Amino acid sequence: LENFLYKTSRGLRNGAIKPQELLPMFVEQAPEDDDLKRSFSRMSVSNHSISRHLLTKVERELRLTSELDVSTPKRVHLEHIYPQRPQTAHRLPDHSAWVNRLGNHTLLDSSINSSLKNKPFNEKRARLAGAELVITRRVAEFEQWGRDEIEKRQNELAEFATSIWGFNFST
Repeated sequence: LENFLYKTSRGLRNGAIKPQELLPMFVEQAPEDDDLKRSFSRMSVSNHSISRHLLTKVERELRLTSELDVSTPKRVHLEHIYPQRPQTAHRLPDHSAWVNRLGNHTLLDSSINSSLKNKPFNEKRARLAGAELVITRRVAEFEQWGRDEIEKRQNELAEFATSIWGFNFST
């Protein structure tokens, strides 16, 4: 995409591309909705700012109104539902494959997040249920938390990908 944007910008600047030619070029580059969902459903995000941005966008999509918004990173932290450093008894054998999956992340008040740290899901669940953020309260609807739940939640998040980031060139 970056290469495409560079070449397109250069073409516009030097006159090789006319503005009216841009839309068909972008349509050709845009991923199909199914491809976007598929990529989103498999993504791992180790950068907290990126994960936070993606989850904030989904939170806004979930809200009925735009009266409330997600606060700054100082007040609302990125929470790893399955912990980054779980207790030995709760550690998944393929820990690194799941800990940074977007489906394993949520947004949580900083003071609550600090108190929960690396506790297992059954000890976090009640606090997640009381969260102000819809995206976080939904996590508490799960009875347990492991690979299957992370994958299921990530697929649920992927359903929002096309409405938030999809390309609709029909307008």
